[in-house]
Amino acid sequence: MDEIFNEMAIKMFLISLVIVLIVKGIIIAIKKIKKKKYSLKYEFVSAVLIVYVIVILVYVLIPTDLFSYGNINLIPFRDSFNTIKRVGIWSVQSRQLLYNVLLFVPFGFLGALALKFKGRKSKWIIPIGLLFTITIETSQYFLRTGRACDIDDVILNTLGTIIGYYIALALVEIYRLIIEIRNFNK
Repeated sequence: MDEIFNEMAIKMFLISLVIVLIVKGIIIAIKKIKKKKYSLKYEFVSAVLIVYVIVILVYVLIPTDLFSYGNINLIPFRDSFNTIKRVGIWSVQSRQLLYNVLLFVPFGFLGALALKFKGRKSKWIIPIGLLFTITIETSQYFLRTGRACDIDDVILNTLGTIIGYYIALALVEIYRLIIEIRNFNK
């Protein structure tokens, strides 16, 4: 199953990358022809974000076991803490908690940058990330992917979005300070 999944994930990444780059290229060309303003930074970051979202959806919605109906956990961290007690903090199951945070850091980072480059408030990426992860978790349950619908994943994915958001804010601020220092020294 892992080999099939990895092969499918790579194909989906490459296909989505090509399609997104073609569509973004067409959008930029149309804007150039119509002499409309566009931000190359926004177009690039939003293209990477779209490909990232597609890869995430492929990763989390591909069935793990066609005959499993998955579980639902609505009590925060109950199962996670029990697992850590049972198998230890450095087990694969425990590391899965960290992976759920890390999985959404790029979403928060890229989303915040895309919104900022588009002239929108970047803080909106946090509720968007929350809605995205709730959608994923409920889809996993209703699509019968064999994955658990887990409130822990919602919390941890949202935490990852928040971390990514703050990393983006910090980098934008550092960039702004560097530009300010350069302009001051001229």
